[in-house]
Amino acid sequence: MRSSHRASITWGVASHVNCVIHNFSAKGARLELPLASSVPDRFDLIVDGEETALPCQVKWRDGQMIGVEFERRGAKRLAAAESATPRRSNAGR
Repeated sequence: MRSSHRASITWGVASHVNCVIHNFSAKGARLELPLASSVPDRFDLIVDGEETALPCQVKWRDGQMIGVEFERRGAKRLAAAESATPRRSNAGR
């Protein structure tokens, strides 16, 4: 039972960095990565196990987190899969 997904951020010819996706929706996501300031304002997001690259635009940055908006609606299928994933309760934390 995962509440997050692993993915890769790619840009340019050979630049990429691994990240973790949180709060995924059809419109965008919150991404966690070690050097959030090192990625450009526009890039492609590739979710592990998926073949489609999702073009993204950074909307905000905060430490190791960035918020992105998807530049097309191709994320609907991934968002549906995310909403079907059982969530762990944070009760007791």
